[in-house]
Amino acid sequence: MKTSFNIAVLILILFVCQSFASIFGYFSPELSPSIDKWVTKTHTIQNFMSGWSGDSNIMNNLFTSMSRTWHEYSHVPLITWMPYAWRNWTSPNPNDIIANGGYDDYLREFGIKLKKFLAGPDGIYGNKDDRRAYIRFAHQMNGNWFPWAPNCAWSCEQTGQHISQSSHSYVNMWKHVVDLFDDMGFYNASRLQFIWTVNNINFQKPIEEFYPGDYYVGWIGVDGYNFGDTVPNHDWEPATTVFKNVFGLLRNISKEKPVAITEFGSVTSPKGIDDKVQWITDSFEIFKKNDVKMILSFNVDGGKTDLSVFGGPKGDEIFQFSWNAYSSYRRALQDDWIIGTNSMNPRLISDDVFMFGEEKLF
Repeated sequence: MKTSFNIAVLILILFVCQSFASIFGYFSPELSPSIDKWVTKTHTIQNFMSGWSGDSNIMNNLFTSMSRTWHEYSHVPLITWMPYAWRNWTSPNPNDIIANGGYDDYLREFGIKLKKFLAGPDGIYGNKDDRRAYIRFAHQMNGNWFPWAPNCAWSCEQTGQHISQSSHSYVNMWKHVVDLFDDMGFYNASRLQFIWTVNNINFQKPIEEFYPGDYYVGWIGVDGYNFGDTVPNHDWEPATTVFKNVFGLLRNISKEKPVAITEFGSVTSPKGIDDKVQWITDSFEIFKKNDVKMILSFNVDGGKTDLSVFGGPKGDEIFQFSWNAYSSYRRALQDDWIIGTNSMNPRLISDDVFMFGEEKLF
């Protein structure tokens, strides 16, 4: 009887440790390390926005910044990698061009630099000093504002593009990129994870049509915002409305992959600072309830939108006499289910945390 009781307790402990844990990160690299000092915990992830470009300086600056954030701030880099087909701005089907090898020279150059970063200080890929990275590739494909989306509308028309492509072409593009990295010998789950991210508003076909398959994806994620009245024909949306039904949809696509919130945020207008403070609290409660394993605050302000949790134009507290901040974000991160990095670990986090957002006892 005692043995059975001990086993039951152990199973319960294991369930708790695995089910309620999450890594976390943010945008705005210039805020490191102030934001970590404010929350008194080291953010696990640092996001970098990077579009495809023929300018080699953009690629070099990205990897320089990634190395810095790893060594100086102990953050694992996440690349929001946007496949702008810069050679084919007038093409209606850039995804097909990428899938058929039209940008393989760029991809190989990027892959060589990425493999070098992942190899760590000794330059040898596949041993104990290797680094880690996430790639959030071609995100929000179910929206209508990026050229990798099947029917990009207003934003593409501004650049002279008239996009007309399919979810099938998107999947082919995704598989081609991952297969090329696989052929180069560094598509390894403990070092490189691809994140597949949709927008919480489904403008296009059923989102499952865009899914490349479990072999090609490490994490599945969603971006969701409350833009209040800062966007035409919109009003304040509670966190429960923003994230309504999205977790069920994602888990119908893949029951095996950990779920990520790769962008989230709220403005203050029209309700005010106190309501945004509560919106952040409500969001974290939803994330915990739905066993979200990765949480990234957008933390970038465009004009007067005030999407930040730290360092923006508003807040309900001030850190070190200079940083506006929202206390509910700091309080949420104090919970033990939120996992930070460990600077004493040469790879910053364990394989289980990197791949699944959780520590396993066995």
